[in-house]
Amino acid sequence: MFKLLTAAFCVLLSVSGVGAAEGRELAAPGDVHFHSENLRNTVRWSSGAADARGTTYTVEYAIYGDAVDVDGTEQAAWRPVEQCDGITQMECDVTEQTNDTEEEYYVRVRANGPNGRSEWTETDRRLRLADTILGPPQLNVTVLENKLHIKLSGPFRWRNPGKKRQSMFNIFPHMVYNISVYSNSSKRTVRG
Repeated sequence: MFKLLTAAFCVLLSVSGVGAAEGRELAAPGDVHFHSENLRNTVRWSSGAADARGTTYTVEYAIYGDAVDVDGTEQAAWRPVEQCDGITQMECDVTEQTNDTEEEYYVRVRANGPNGRSEWTETDRRLRLADTILGPPQLNVTVLENKLHIKLSGPFRWRNPGKKRQSMFNIFPHMVYNISVYSNSSKRTVRG
């Protein structure tokens, strides 16, 4: 009798374990945020789960202020980022979708697994033009007749191959460089 009860109990546990696994919801991605350098905009996140095997991610974006009417309520007009659908990495380049410097953007990410998908996790801040990090300029230094000639160019807006190069100065005309030159002989720094 004891063996029969033990076998029935084990079968019951295995059946209930399978049902629980199928109904389990995936953990939502965490720490969804933008990273922007020279207007190359990426969205990054953490998995939100200890075991992320077999998990893929889907990314959507919305333009700040752009809404649709859903059942009498205005909601953000979310659009898919096609190159970020079903990806396994926890970063996606959204530059093409967020390239208008006059707009501000939100992004949301969802985890997809074999047994379901998570809730969406949105960025807590919107991406604005002022959020981009300006990279270093290209520097060309020559010495002519005992004089130092320094030529700065860029930084340049990130671009896909085949697109025209654009100086960040055209976008940020108030950008100013401070140049300092250190002299080994006098042990002094001259600022220009």
